[in-house]
Amino acid sequence: EREAAEAEASDMRRQSSRAGDDGAAAAIPSWKDLTNELQNGLAGVMAGVPAVQSEEEWKVRSWEEFFAVFKPPDHIEERLKTNLHYYRANYLYVIMPVSLVVPMIASPMALILLVMAASLAFWVVTHYETATEQERQLMKGGALVIGLGIIFSGTIFLVIYGVAVGILLCIAHATFRARSIYSRVSTMRKKNM
Repeated sequence: EREAAEAEASDMRRQSSRAGDDGAAAAIPSWKDLTNELQNGLAGVMAGVPAVQSEEEWKVRSWEEFFAVFKPPDHIEERLKTNLHYYRANYLYVIMPVSLVVPMIASPMALILLVMAASLAFWVVTHYETATEQERQLMKGGALVIGLGIIFSGTIFLVIYGVAVGILLCIAHATFRARSIYSRVSTMRKKNM
């Protein structure tokens, strides 16, 4: 046991001597290491998920078709399943802007905070790799201030309210949009897969 403990201590001394004065800095992973680790983790998670559907499955249908024929439903469950499957990409395009427009209309502060958050996100995404340590600290501080502003100003609740309004609009559309032959065929193909 004593020899094993000495060997372990020796290994630790070798590792710390390789790290030199940067022992603490060497323990902090780089941005690339973190993104690689995240990608590897996501790949492991996705290994258990069924394969992503084809592009045809997530195709944005024409807006003319999307708003074509509305009728009261005969079989509400079938209509909901068919339309939610067939128009799902369109529904994303409805939910995203509604979830941002509702807070902007409801509160000018929300508009300012969401624009600041979008600007900061763009700056971080485009400049993080080349940023100095001082700029990175500024990015983190800005994210903290904007995040706290969004939480304490109630903007987060307005965004959640906007998402809920968008989802309700999509459910209303899926309920009253008459099923087309293409949507029925698409749903049948999905069931047979």
